[in-house]
Parts: sequence; structure tokens; C-alpha cells
Amino acid sequence: MHATLVWRPPSAQVAHALELANNYGGWGKVQALLQAVKGVADKHGVMMQTVALRWQIDQVRWGEGQVWGQG
Repeated sequence: MHATLVWRPPSAQVAHALELANNYGGWGKVQALLQAVKGVADKHGVMMQTVALRWQIDQVRWGEGQVWGQG
């Protein structure tokens, strides 16, 4: 008999993720964003992480502000 391992994230991480989702406009908007990112990734044959990273790089390149809490 095999035991099932279940990963449970620390409650602080869950609370932070919920706060981020709520600040963005709610779970529905987060899901819509993920679907849009997936569409771009699928179109170009890359991972969703690649699309997100490119977006972040372009924000700095085109002067849209700081990312990753800089400045």
C-alpha cells in the first residue's frame, strides 16, 4: 500500500497569492489572463513562463516602470 503525499503550502504563501489575485481584480480576471498568456505561448510554441518573462523585460525596455520591486 502506498501513502499519498500531499503538499500543503504555508498559509502565508496562500494568503499572499489570494491577495495578489484580489488586487488584480479577482479569480476570474486571473484565469482570463492565464488563458491569454497560454494562447500567446501556444501560438509561438513556447512555455507560458517565457511569455511572462518577455512581458516583464519589455516593460523595463520601453520605460513602463520598474518590475520585481525595484526602485
